[in-house]
Amino acid sequence: MSTAKSVIEMAKKNEAKMVDIKFVDTFGTWQHFSLPIA
Repeated sequence: MSTAKSVIEMAKKNEAKMVDIKFVDTFGTWQHFSLPIA
C-alpha cells in the first residue's frame, strides 16, 4: 500500500472489520495490536 487512501479503499472493498498494527520496538522485539475499524 502506498497511500492512506488506498488502504482505506482496500479495507472497504474487502469489508475489513479490524486492522492489525505491527512494529518493532526499541529492543528489536515485534509488537502488534488490533483496532476495530470505525
